Amino acid sequence: MKMKRVLAALVAGVMALSLVACGSSASNSNNAEPSKNPITAFSASYGETMDDTIFINIFPAETEGKFMLDYNSAAEMSKGTVDEALLNNLTALYEKSELATLNEKNEYGDGEASASMSLEFADGSMFSCAFGGEIPELFVTNFKAMDEAVKSAMETMEPYRAEVPFSDDVNADAKAELESIFAHLSNLALENNAAANLPSDDENYAYSTGIEANADIASTTVVQNMMGTLAHSMVLFQLNDGADADALQNTLMENADWRKWVCVAPDVALTAAKGNNVLFVMTLSDIQAELVPALEAEGWTITATAENPDAM
Repeated sequence: MKMKRVLAALVAGVMALSLVACGSSASNSNNAEPSKNPITAFSASYGETMDDTIFINIFPAETEGKFMLDYNSAAEMSKGTVDEALLNNLTALYEKSELATLNEKNEYGDGEASASMSLEFADGSMFSCAFGGEIPELFVTNFKAMDEAVKSAMETMEPYRAEVPFSDDVNADAKAELESIFAHLSNLALENNAAANLPSDDENYAYSTGIEANADIASTTVVQNMMGTLAHSMVLFQLNDGADADALQNTLMENADWRKWVCVAPDVALTAAKGNNVLFVMTLSDIQAELVPALEAEGWTITATAENPDAM
């Protein structure tokens, strides 16, 4: 799926930065008991190629005793909260292994394989290592054991739902409509999104919506990814009484700008209607598969869909 490839690429970029820093010195209390010095943050990756690389990130959540878990691979993307049991399991696995011996042996050679691990402990000490090309069997064996512990925890982890911030100028009706849709969506569709009112005289109105402002439109709310690397946007039009909703939807589909993001491209566009509201979405097929039933559950009617002609 394109969404998975895009997000995996983003995570890969973050991990690449950590690889650069992994050569720095690190202290480690390898003989400490897990109950006294547990892991409090965990970041690791391993794969023979980019397509099969697994990325794992665990870090403290806002709620005390809870930790955010990000798991990304070519086949799976999950995010949620887990308790400290997973971190204690990882601590025990780490301390039973001899991973600390790799601390000063960061190596890079030929080949696509890459691996990295960065751990932070409750006492502030850290462990890190990174490899490219030939990956030590010690690392591979222990990463796989840790991966299994993470997968086991994922079976009971609490789903995480990103909150979409709304600017103060978004009216209550628009906010209520959008939030009712968001309630059905996973965090992946909402991550890094924000909702804002778009005045009719805004110089970016046509770019953001695909049409020129007109007297039929009472207000316009745009929800889009703020990172600029995900081809996804939702535009909610609240129409004045007597407005021609069908004409608006036809115009939106006819003027869909499939290349507006330049470096990334959406898979699909769709319009939906509910009362005096019209929704225009350009997004990836992963999000569309989740969005359509979410809209229908909230009483929206999908009126038109189109696939990106440049992708055919």
